[in-house]
Amino acid sequence: MMPKTISFGIIMLAAITAIHACSPSPENDGDGKTLATINDYRLPRNAFQRQLASELELEKDYKLTEDAKKEFLETLIRKELLIQEAMRLKLDRKEAFKKSIEKYWESTLIRDLITLKSLEISETIYISQEEIADRYAELKKSAPNIGPLTEKLNEQLQQELKASKKTVKLDAWIGELRSRAKIKIDEALLAGR
Repeated sequence: MMPKTISFGIIMLAAITAIHACSPSPENDGDGKTLATINDYRLPRNAFQRQLASELELEKDYKLTEDAKKEFLETLIRKELLIQEAMRLKLDRKEAFKKSIEKYWESTLIRDLITLKSLEISETIYISQEEIADRYAELKKSAPNIGPLTEKLNEQLQQELKASKKTVKLDAWIGELRSRAKIKIDEALLAGR
Protein backbone atom coordinates (compact mmCIF):
# COMPACT_ATOMS: atom_id res chain seq x y z
CA MET A 1 0.00 0.00 0.00
CA MET A 2 1.38 3.42 -0.95
CA PRO A 3 1.56 6.25 1.58
CA LYS A 4 -1.47 8.55 1.16
CA THR A 5 0.54 11.60 0.01
CA ILE A 6 2.37 9.66 -2.69
CA SER A 7 -0.80 7.82 -3.65
CA PHE A 8 -2.78 11.07 -3.93
CA GLY A 9 -0.06 12.65 -6.09
CA ILE A 10 -0.02 9.64 -8.39
CA ILE A 11 -3.81 9.62 -8.57
CA MET A 12 -3.93 13.30 -9.49
CA LEU A 13 -1.23 12.87 -12.12
CA ALA A 14 -3.09 9.88 -13.54
CA ALA A 15 -6.38 11.81 -13.46
CA ILE A 16 -4.91 14.72 -15.38
CA THR A 17 -3.33 12.32 -17.86
CA ALA A 18 -6.60 10.42 -18.27
CA ILE A 19 -8.58 13.60 -18.85
CA HIS A 20 -6.14 14.77 -21.50
CA ALA A 21 -6.02 11.28 -23.03
CA CYS A 22 -9.80 11.33 -23.36
CA SER A 23 -9.69 14.62 -25.26
CA PRO A 24 -8.13 15.09 -28.67
CA SER A 25 -4.62 16.48 -28.29
CA PRO A 26 -4.06 20.00 -29.58
CA GLU A 27 -0.26 19.76 -29.47
CA ASN A 28 1.62 19.17 -32.67
CA ASP A 29 -1.28 20.59 -34.63
CA GLY A 30 1.07 21.05 -37.58
CA ASP A 31 -0.75 23.32 -39.99
CA GLY A 32 -2.54 25.15 -37.16
CA LYS A 33 -5.95 24.80 -38.79
CA THR A 34 -8.83 24.29 -36.38
CA LEU A 35 -11.40 21.78 -37.53
CA ALA A 36 -13.85 22.43 -34.71
CA THR A 37 -14.15 24.55 -31.57
CA ILE A 38 -16.07 23.17 -28.61
CA ASN A 39 -16.49 26.00 -26.10
CA ASP A 40 -12.88 26.95 -25.29
CA TYR A 41 -11.44 23.73 -26.68
CA ARG A 42 -9.86 23.80 -30.14
CA LEU A 43 -9.70 20.57 -32.18
CA PRO A 44 -6.90 20.84 -34.76
CA ARG A 45 -7.51 19.22 -38.13
CA ASN A 46 -4.54 16.88 -37.93
CA ALA A 47 -5.40 15.80 -34.35
CA PHE A 48 -8.75 14.73 -35.80
CA GLN A 49 -6.98 12.98 -38.69
CA ARG A 50 -4.65 11.09 -36.30
CA GLN A 51 -7.58 9.89 -34.21
CA LEU A 52 -9.55 8.90 -37.29
CA ALA A 53 -6.55 6.98 -38.68
CA SER A 54 -6.14 5.24 -35.32
CA GLU A 55 -9.82 4.29 -35.29
CA LEU A 56 -9.58 2.96 -38.84
CA GLU A 57 -6.56 0.88 -37.81
CA LEU A 58 -8.59 -0.71 -34.99
CA GLU A 59 -11.74 -1.23 -37.07
CA LYS A 60 -10.48 -2.88 -40.27
CA ASP A 61 -14.02 -3.36 -41.66
CA TYR A 62 -14.96 0.31 -41.18
CA LYS A 63 -15.78 2.03 -44.49
CA LEU A 64 -14.67 5.66 -44.54
CA THR A 65 -17.18 7.97 -46.21
CA GLU A 66 -17.92 11.68 -45.78
CA ASP A 67 -20.87 10.74 -43.57
CA ALA A 68 -18.64 8.46 -41.50
CA LYS A 69 -16.12 11.30 -41.03
CA LYS A 70 -18.92 13.63 -39.89
CA GLU A 71 -20.22 10.94 -37.52
CA PHE A 72 -16.72 10.42 -36.08
CA LEU A 73 -16.35 14.19 -35.57
CA GLU A 74 -19.73 14.27 -33.83
CA THR A 75 -18.54 11.48 -31.52
CA LEU A 76 -15.44 13.51 -30.60
CA ILE A 77 -17.57 16.64 -30.01
CA ARG A 78 -19.94 14.73 -27.72
CA LYS A 79 -17.03 13.22 -25.82
CA GLU A 80 -15.46 16.67 -25.33
CA LEU A 81 -18.79 18.15 -24.18
CA LEU A 82 -19.22 15.35 -21.64
CA ILE A 83 -15.66 15.80 -20.35
CA GLN A 84 -16.17 19.55 -20.03
CA GLU A 85 -19.43 19.05 -18.15
CA ALA A 86 -17.89 16.45 -15.83
CA MET A 87 -15.04 18.83 -15.05
CA ARG A 88 -17.47 21.74 -14.53
CA LEU A 89 -19.24 19.59 -11.94
CA LYS A 90 -15.79 18.77 -10.46
CA LEU A 91 -16.38 15.04 -10.89
CA ASP A 92 -12.65 14.68 -11.57
CA ARG A 93 -12.04 15.66 -7.93
CA LYS A 94 -14.41 13.13 -6.36
CA GLU A 95 -13.02 10.18 -4.41
CA ALA A 96 -14.72 7.58 -6.62
CA PHE A 97 -13.02 9.06 -9.69
CA LYS A 98 -9.64 9.10 -7.96
CA LYS A 99 -10.06 5.46 -6.91
CA SER A 100 -11.03 4.36 -10.41
CA ILE A 101 -7.99 6.18 -11.84
CA GLU A 102 -5.76 4.54 -9.23
CA LYS A 103 -7.14 1.08 -10.11
CA TYR A 104 -6.69 1.75 -13.82
CA TRP A 105 -3.16 3.04 -13.25
CA GLU A 106 -2.22 0.01 -11.13
CA SER A 107 -3.72 -2.55 -13.51
CA THR A 108 -2.08 -0.90 -16.52
CA LEU A 109 1.27 -0.80 -14.77
CA ILE A 110 1.01 -4.46 -13.77
CA ARG A 111 -0.14 -5.47 -17.27
CA ASP A 112 2.81 -3.65 -18.85
CA LEU A 113 5.25 -5.26 -16.40
CA ILE A 114 3.86 -8.77 -17.05
CA THR A 115 3.98 -8.15 -20.82
CA LEU A 116 7.60 -7.00 -20.58
CA LYS A 117 8.61 -9.98 -18.43
CA SER A 118 6.65 -12.40 -20.66
CA LEU A 119 8.54 -11.19 -23.73
CA GLU A 120 11.83 -11.54 -21.87
CA ILE A 121 10.94 -15.07 -20.76
CA SER A 122 9.64 -16.03 -24.23
CA GLU A 123 13.08 -15.34 -25.68
CA THR A 124 14.56 -18.05 -23.45
CA ILE A 125 11.96 -20.78 -23.99
CA TYR A 126 12.38 -23.54 -26.51
CA ILE A 127 10.54 -26.83 -26.98
CA SER A 128 12.28 -29.99 -28.16
CA GLN A 129 10.71 -32.61 -30.42
CA GLU A 130 11.08 -35.05 -27.52
CA GLU A 131 8.89 -32.84 -25.32
CA ILE A 132 6.28 -32.69 -28.07
CA ALA A 133 6.42 -36.49 -28.51
CA ASP A 134 6.02 -36.98 -24.74
CA ARG A 135 3.03 -34.62 -24.64
CA TYR A 136 1.50 -36.38 -27.65
CA ALA A 137 1.97 -39.76 -25.90
CA GLU A 138 0.13 -38.39 -22.82
CA LEU A 139 -2.71 -37.17 -25.00
CA LYS A 140 -2.89 -40.50 -26.83
CA LYS A 141 -3.38 -42.31 -23.48
CA SER A 142 -6.34 -40.13 -22.53
CA ALA A 143 -7.76 -39.87 -26.06
CA PRO A 144 -6.76 -42.94 -28.11
CA ASN A 145 -8.66 -41.70 -31.18
CA ILE A 146 -6.56 -38.53 -31.44
CA GLY A 147 -5.01 -39.60 -34.72
CA PRO A 148 -1.46 -39.12 -35.97
CA LEU A 149 0.88 -36.34 -34.94
CA THR A 150 0.31 -33.97 -37.86
CA GLU A 151 2.25 -30.79 -38.46
CA LYS A 152 -0.75 -28.76 -37.24
CA LEU A 153 -1.02 -30.81 -34.04
CA ASN A 154 2.75 -30.58 -33.58
CA GLU A 155 2.50 -26.76 -33.75
CA GLN A 156 -0.44 -26.72 -31.30
CA LEU A 157 1.45 -28.90 -28.81
CA GLN A 158 4.54 -26.72 -29.17
CA GLN A 159 2.50 -23.57 -28.42
CA GLU A 160 0.78 -25.28 -25.47
CA LEU A 161 4.13 -26.39 -24.02
CA LYS A 162 5.63 -22.91 -24.52
CA ALA A 163 2.68 -21.30 -22.74
CA SER A 164 2.98 -23.79 -19.90
CA LYS A 165 6.72 -23.13 -19.51
CA LYS A 166 6.15 -19.39 -19.64
CA THR A 167 3.52 -19.61 -16.89
CA VAL A 168 5.87 -21.65 -14.70
CA LYS A 169 8.70 -19.15 -15.23
CA LEU A 170 6.43 -16.16 -14.55
CA ASP A 171 5.17 -17.77 -11.34
CA ALA A 172 8.76 -18.48 -10.30
CA TRP A 173 9.74 -14.87 -11.03
CA ILE A 174 6.82 -13.55 -8.93
CA GLY A 175 7.78 -16.01 -6.17
CA GLU A 176 11.34 -14.68 -6.32
CA LEU A 177 10.06 -11.10 -6.00
CA ARG A 178 8.04 -12.17 -2.96
CA SER A 179 10.96 -13.98 -1.35
CA ARG A 180 13.20 -10.89 -1.70
CA ALA A 181 10.53 -8.54 -0.31
CA LYS A 182 10.06 -7.64 3.34
CA ILE A 183 6.48 -8.67 4.05
CA LYS A 184 4.95 -8.64 7.50
CA ILE A 185 1.35 -9.74 8.09
CA ASP A 186 -0.52 -9.13 11.31
CA GLU A 187 -2.34 -12.47 11.55
CA ALA A 188 -4.49 -11.35 14.49
CA LEU A 189 -5.68 -8.30 12.57
CA LEU A 190 -6.30 -10.48 9.51
CA ALA A 191 -8.40 -12.84 11.64
CA GLY A 192 -10.45 -9.87 12.88
CA ARG A 193 -9.20 -9.93 16.45
